[in-house]
Amino acid sequence: MDEKEKWIGPKALSLLRPGAFRRYIIGSLISDSGTWMQMMAQSWVMSGLTNKAILLGLVNFAAGLPALALAPTAGALASFLRFCWALRSPMKCQRSQRLCLSW
Repeated sequence: MDEKEKWIGPKALSLLRPGAFRRYIIGSLISDSGTWMQMMAQSWVMSGLTNKAILLGLVNFAAGLPALALAPTAGALASFLRFCWALRSPMKCQRSQRLCLSW
């Protein structure tokens, strides 16, 4: 490999130039750092209250439990709503066309 092929700095940073992708990456960075800070704070408080490792593990498990429980339901709901939107959108378009043509 040449020295130019190994150094990918400008190529990697050029991906951040489009607006939508840059906003997504920056928002994801902020959200993930907030989640990390929350988990560290919860662990710090629990380790300050007690020195038991099992309780520290339970706090981290409880922090991830809502996402584990709600992810399948939310995915199914999103898939269903997208299906309903795909069916209802052409019907609404046809109704509006009929209304315009009936005048």
